[in-house]
Amino acid sequence: MYKPFTVELFKIQRELSEQFDLAHFIQMPLSRDTIILQDECGEKIAFTCQNNIVMQVPIPSTLSKEESTAYIKCLRQTKKLPNLRTFQEVTRWWASNPTPLTYQQALGLPDDLYIHYLTHRLLDDEEILRIVGQEVITEDEYKDLRLWCRNGNFCRSYLGAYGVDGTGDSYKFIWNYGRPDAITFVFYIKNEYYCFMHGIPYHN
Repeated sequence: MYKPFTVELFKIQRELSEQFDLAHFIQMPLSRDTIILQDECGEKIAFTCQNNIVMQVPIPSTLSKEESTAYIKCLRQTKKLPNLRTFQEVTRWWASNPTPLTYQQALGLPDDLYIHYLTHRLLDDEEILRIVGQEVITEDEYKDLRLWCRNGNFCRSYLGAYGVDGTGDSYKFIWNYGRPDAITFVFYIKNEYYCFMHGIPYHN
């Protein structure tokens, strides 16, 4: 869940909390001193903090996907990018180093996971095991699981599609992947297809 991690972002949030009910908005850091505020309809507005003054600005242009990929590749080739395993490590690097990457590009998250990351807390191991132990999980729980895997847990887990049948889309998750004590879980996701097959309303 998003919390300001630079002085400039903190000042922006403090100012915006006096003007907006932030419970109805998603705060999306763009740089260490600029943030995008997105409402429930997807409309966006940008604010920056310059010389201790918070002001509205046009939404800045950002690197394309191809440009950000090339930039990260260049950093790795020149060994200017340390081995960053967790979201916390990425955040510290991004906030402490000049970079054209947006926060989302630095994290390497697609839109759905980035918004979930900003609006939900990260789950611990015990909570993840509870989720994958269910026969059916929600789409939000699946996002929690995907974020957990990306947050430094790729090396000790496996998550992938398992199949499609008359029940729904099934997925396999392996805890302690590649180890003698590995545990395999198979579950369905309660998505639109699952709801259709079971004749229940689907709410995205």
